[in-house]
Amino acid sequence: MSTPLIATKLHPPPLFAGCIERPALLARLNTITARLILIVAPPGFGKTTLATSWLRDQAHTSSFAWLSLDPRDNDPTRFWGTLLAALARSFPGFGDHARSMLASPQAAPLDVVIAALVEELDNLARPCLLVLDDYHLIENPGIHTHLATLIEHLPATTRLLILSRSEPPLPLGRLRMHGQLCELHTNDLRFSAAEVRAFLQSHGLQLSAEDVAILNERSEGWPGALQLAVLSLRSGEPAPPLLRALRGSNRHLVDYLAEEVLARQSSEYRRFLLATCLVDALCRDLCAALLPDLERPAADVLEAIERAGLFLQPLDQERRWYRYHALFAEFLRERLLRDDPGYAQILHQRAAAWYADAGMPVEAIGHLLAAKAYTQAAMLIEQEGRPLLLRSEVATVLDWLRALPSDLAHARPGLCLIEAWTLAVAGQFDAVEIPLARVSQMLAADDPDTPTSLSAPFTPRNLRSEVLAVRATVAGLRRDTEATLTLAQAALAEIPDDSVIVRSVVALMLGSAAYLRGDMAAAEAALNEAARAGQAANLTIIAIFALRQLGELAARIGQLHRAARTYQEALDLGERLYPASGHQVGRPVPVAGTAYIGLAQLHYEWNDLESAERLLADGLRLGRQGANVEILLMGPICLARVQVARGEHDTARSTIADALAFARSTGVPRLAHWLDAEQARLAIMLGDLAEASAWDQARRLAVDDALSYLEEIDYLVLVHLRLVQGHLEPARHLLGRLRSLAESQGRHSSLIEIGALESLVYAAQGETATARSHLLRTLRSSIAEGYLRTFADLGPPMATLLQDLRPSLANLPHERPLLDAIDRILAACPAKPQVRMQPTHLIEPLTPRELEVIGLVAAGLSNQEIAERMVVGVSTVKKHINNIYGKLDVLSRTQALKKAREFGLIS
Repeated sequence: MSTPLIATKLHPPPLFAGCIERPALLARLNTITARLILIVAPPGFGKTTLATSWLRDQAHTSSFAWLSLDPRDNDPTRFWGTLLAALARSFPGFGDHARSMLASPQAAPLDVVIAALVEELDNLARPCLLVLDDYHLIENPGIHTHLATLIEHLPATTRLLILSRSEPPLPLGRLRMHGQLCELHTNDLRFSAAEVRAFLQSHGLQLSAEDVAILNERSEGWPGALQLAVLSLRSGEPAPPLLRALRGSNRHLVDYLAEEVLARQSSEYRRFLLATCLVDALCRDLCAALLPDLERPAADVLEAIERAGLFLQPLDQERRWYRYHALFAEFLRERLLRDDPGYAQILHQRAAAWYADAGMPVEAIGHLLAAKAYTQAAMLIEQEGRPLLLRSEVATVLDWLRALPSDLAHARPGLCLIEAWTLAVAGQFDAVEIPLARVSQMLAADDPDTPTSLSAPFTPRNLRSEVLAVRATVAGLRRDTEATLTLAQAALAEIPDDSVIVRSVVALMLGSAAYLRGDMAAAEAALNEAARAGQAANLTIIAIFALRQLGELAARIGQLHRAARTYQEALDLGERLYPASGHQVGRPVPVAGTAYIGLAQLHYEWNDLESAERLLADGLRLGRQGANVEILLMGPICLARVQVARGEHDTARSTIADALAFARSTGVPRLAHWLDAEQARLAIMLGDLAEASAWDQARRLAVDDALSYLEEIDYLVLVHLRLVQGHLEPARHLLGRLRSLAESQGRHSSLIEIGALESLVYAAQGETATARSHLLRTLRSSIAEGYLRTFADLGPPMATLLQDLRPSLANLPHERPLLDAIDRILAACPAKPQVRMQPTHLIEPLTPRELEVIGLVAAGLSNQEIAERMVVGVSTVKKHINNIYGKLDVLSRTQALKKAREFGLIS
């Protein structure tokens, strides 16, 4: 969205010469405190001029952000992206995070993006007025819905001004009822007789009082009609005949006046006006392309037309880009299409060619479709569809495809593939097979390197590879690991060297699936390829995704310091994409949130709990904003472990319970099993064998089951449970099988945990010497990378074994590093759980999470601060507080704190 035309959308047009002050309306606007200001009137009533004048007066108290909308903004990603760009123009760095969410190929839900936007608006140091001009051009119901959400949650320091020809489909009734809406309509904007006189005088015209009154009556105070009348009068038309000719106050009046104005121009000007009216914005080079046989430079004609007052409005201070007043442009277009539709098509094609050469393909495609040059449009869509999808502008691509004749769209395999990607990104997985089936029917297998006659440069080979890539992506999104691997490997075998985007996506899917299978070597090769290809092709999102997975892989194979460097590389790449500016720090894209979680897990392992907690807060914030399931499950697991290490056992139970409920809500069994196992692990750590046994009975795992890396956590928990239950032989047998699997896959981190558990089994079986030697070997293999919590989290039995081991090393100087490591582990061994008793006369006992919330309320924290401390959303905090009110039978914070102190729940 970095084209010159985007820049012109982000500030109001300069006030034109002859503009008159409207003090009454400005005074009315200055008294408004409502959240939404709505100015609704037909074209030509001065909505934009009034808003621009008001902004000029407001400059000393507020900053403003301006966005002029056009039909292309009906794509939600484009709409919110340009809105964020408008805010960033006044507040450098604003919205980088929200914009990064939109830029992701799997964009975050818009509710999440808007939440991030509201949060940043709330943190602005200066009041803000956000202006949306020409909102009537927005027809997408989803945009209306999400704008209503924004309006509902606007902070007190932000107001929204909407300029529109028609009343927008927003919840205006509710806003009126709550005093949050101020409206100006057509009658408010009509010129009074005094303003008509002032307007005429500003253009050097002196009419009698009677003529002014007639002009005001006939025009009904319509500023646009008056401006056209001024042009006619300035060109020499006597006032009385003109005034007698004015009849009607609607379209007929405008047509008459515009016809009069156009008829009085030279042939050169008339030709120029009609030839340039089809584009939304004009510049010198574009005008020259539309009129290649123009007798004098386009810049001279533009300057002369602006000087003549022919409704040409500059869009920037440098006067590089212009547009016609909406009324006059509509008249010119209707006239052109009525008199010479063939010439209109030629002009659309010339405009498309200029935009394409200028690197503005979205505008080019729009003009090709308007010119009914469908074949050319199809070719350009084939080139530009994928990059646009990588920016999540799904609606734009779908609109293009719908605008093409179905026989053409369905006959071009490149378009079918773009449609398939679009449906995949939109989550319509079953529908993806329809366009893919069309491609399969077109493929000619005889010569895999011969371009097809339908859509060069596509060849049967790269078409086949991309079909497989789409199917691999869908399988990956459905978490079907085996199908993802099979399809991705088949696609990789077919991909030509020049298919950079497809190669990057396939490598990413191949690496992800191989990693989940435990094939670390294949995963590393594929992910490195995805990271290289992503950075080389400027596909930053793919590169970040691959790097954070490489970080996780490095941690699994026991290279913790390398993992930290790789995670940091992913974060740095995200910050280069959205760098620091102004008062805003650089913030990574949401997919990099997993890198924060990965770093947090490393710092937890190193027992740096403070750093782990800070990184978890950053990662979970990104996860919520990006609706990233993986983050929302990985993060709470690590957070709960930190809480246990701090002795916050009840809080840890609540953290895991919340995450488990979320995992179950996804409908993906593996995710639920993962969190079930983690909850059982926590129960074992806290000595709750009844809860752990209940998990065992429900999960029904056996020591001789087929093993996989994906389920290793489940079986390690089962080993730990069998160990504390005293079932030592089954535990020892299962550990041997888990060791064989981890060794075959090169997963050193797993081997360290398995080795620590094996030591405890040997010790429990009375094989003390074997236990000590086994633990010593495991410790030696872990010391270089700083493993600590893997041992400490095994609790008192591990502490006992380490204390028994220590004396044999105490007098050996060369064992000093090992002794230091043992001492650090012993210092980190967890304390026993502390149980808080609650009074029996409560309506219902407070949950551990509610006890935590009431404690934070007592500390004076706001809902937002509590949410940040607990790493949850504000809505979750409100829900806990409402539950507390109900259980304590109170109606306010003050009452809740008083009763909580009475019951001894807080000090």
